[in-house]
Amino acid sequence: MEQKRASKEIGKATEADVTLTVPSGMAREVAERYEKQLADLFLVASVTLRAGKNAAAEVRKSPHRPCERCWRALPDVGEKGLCARCQRAVSEG
Repeated sequence: MEQKRASKEIGKATEADVTLTVPSGMAREVAERYEKQLADLFLVASVTLRAGKNAAAEVRKSPHRPCERCWRALPDVGEKGLCARCQRAVSEG
């Protein structure tokens, strides 16, 4: 991640789509169990898991525009500039 930020490919971590290659075993079971929470935990746009022999991480800039509230670059950012989660929070608020 820091290499991508240093090269200005990514400005903020919330603009990053991360793909984690996770070997089978306990680490993979844990990663799969918490897959939906990993983006929030790592403060990135998205996390995708894939199986592989060796652990690895691949980072690329998300093609989506950032939400104006949480700053995560997500595919569901609507006309008002908010992702679905933030739109619900603002509506309920």
